[in-house]
Formats: sequence, C-alpha cells, structure tokens
Amino acid sequence: MHKLGVASICIFMMTLPLGAQESKRGKLWRTSVAVLLGAAAADAGSSLGRVERNPLLRSADGRFHAKGIAIKAAISGGAVAAQWLMLRKQPEGEKYAAAANFMMSAAMGSTAVVNLQRRAHSRPAYLFQQP
Repeated sequence: MHKLGVASICIFMMTLPLGAQESKRGKLWRTSVAVLLGAAAADAGSSLGRVERNPLLRSADGRFHAKGIAIKAAISGGAVAAQWLMLRKQPEGEKYAAAANFMMSAAMGSTAVVNLQRRAHSRPAYLFQQP
C-alpha cells in the first residue's frame, strides 16, 4: 500500500503544470486532480490481491496486482495529461474538466467502498479448507 501512495504522489507531481502562473482559475482543476488520484489510489488499494473481474486488469493468476495498477495509473494519468493540454489552449474549460474528474472520482470512490465492504464480509480462505 505504501508503494501505491508514493506512485500516486509521483503521478500527481508530474501532472502539475511546470512554469505556469498561479491563478485562482487553475485551483479547482488541480483540486479535482488530487481528488481523482486519491480515489484511484483508494480503488487500487482496495482491490490489491483480490480476484479481479475485469480481464484487462487481471494478472495471470486472475488477481489484481502490478499489471492492474499500471493500467489504472496510465488511464488516470492519460486523462489528466489530456486535460492539461486542452486547458493550456482553452482555460475557460476548467470547470468541465474538474466536473469530469469529480465524476470519475465518485465512481472510483464508490468502487473502493464496495471492495472494502466485500473484504469485510468475506471469510479468509483457510476457513474453507477441510481437515
């Protein structure tokens, strides 16, 4: 879990506009990026080591491991990078980009909550073994 948090912080730092002027205009979008990356980290952390239903995110053993984390990070990072490029040309679109980030954050956050609830209600594998 510690490595996932460090990776999320690194991705967030890479998405910050280098040399851009600080303005009130960009604060909403930067906040939405932080929320999005936090939700992505929570979703990945709650899925780590569990059986993954999405075949794109599954490792060879059917569980969510490094492959899934890399794909999720690439999707989130790609979306943020595309938004950053678009907002450089059209800064007035910030509220739409922020709204999209908050909606994606809500979806990922709700998935993390469901994953954690399932984890809390599931029994460990050793309870299913026959003596």
